[in-house]
Amino acid sequence: MLLRQTRSESVATIWVSFFERFPDAPSLSRAQLSLLRRILKPLGFGNMRAEALRTMARWVVNNDGRVPDSREKLLSIPHVGAYASNALLSFHFGRRVEIVDGNVQRFVSRFYGIPVLPDIRRNPSVHQKMRRLLPTRSVSQHNYGILDFTATVCKPASPKCTECPLSERCSYFHSQKSLLGPEPQGSRRIKRRRCTRPMLE
Repeated sequence: MLLRQTRSESVATIWVSFFERFPDAPSLSRAQLSLLRRILKPLGFGNMRAEALRTMARWVVNNDGRVPDSREKLLSIPHVGAYASNALLSFHFGRRVEIVDGNVQRFVSRFYGIPVLPDIRRNPSVHQKMRRLLPTRSVSQHNYGILDFTATVCKPASPKCTECPLSERCSYFHSQKSLLGPEPQGSRRIKRRRCTRPMLE
């Protein structure tokens, strides 16, 4: 919810203070909306976030006080969608599930050369392709790497194609190659990211 339509750098500015004040679901469920709005104001959408976070916290408190560990139950929590549920399953519970956000969807579209719809929920093929790339171990690290790679290398504007270790297999790179010009000397000497391994093997 904190990252919804918001850059991680912005969330980082309130992260520590937010969780110091609200370390668990019970404390968040009792929060005054006015206080939540004030704390969340730097992120934008303060009213929406405040009400959604408190509603989610109250759901947890009223359902055994624990975050459920199944996708079906997670999706029954108000304001929790496919991305948030899979992120919780992967990062908190260590489950072997894919994580798809707008950046990942853009990468899949570029890499495979396939059209996708703006609404992630209407692109099951993206989830299928990312699911097939999941490793058998260290899935959380793989997903962190994918999210990092798609946010910092395969960017919306000015993607770093000439530095990308996947470019030789990327449909977008080959379609744009004549426009990118010669590859800068030494540009391939970058550290290969965790997320690239399944695609390169």
